[in-house]
Amino acid sequence: MTRRLIMLAGAGLLVALSIAACTRDGSLRIGSKNFTESVVLAEILRQALEGRDIAITHRRALGGSTILWKALLDGGIDVYPEYTGTRTQELPRDLPATAPR
Repeated sequence: MTRRLIMLAGAGLLVALSIAACTRDGSLRIGSKNFTESVVLAEILRQALEGRDIAITHRRALGGSTILWKALLDGGIDVYPEYTGTRTQELPRDLPATAPR
């Protein structure tokens, strides 16, 4: 029961953050990595947001974490699903090892 509640809370937070990430023109560009789980998670997010006044685009299978991170920073996408471990340990690599993650 606790695990299910945590999963539902996480999904709700992802939807809320995605809506907040919408650009000024009311669009949202969702990216996904080049593997099935990432594509499925991004597609779930796209479908969860369908029906709102948001133009949603899912840019499927763009590549690995580094490519999606750069696309996020450059404005090519607004959001993408990522593991917390990858986010804290792999991205960004230019931080010193002593920086809080």
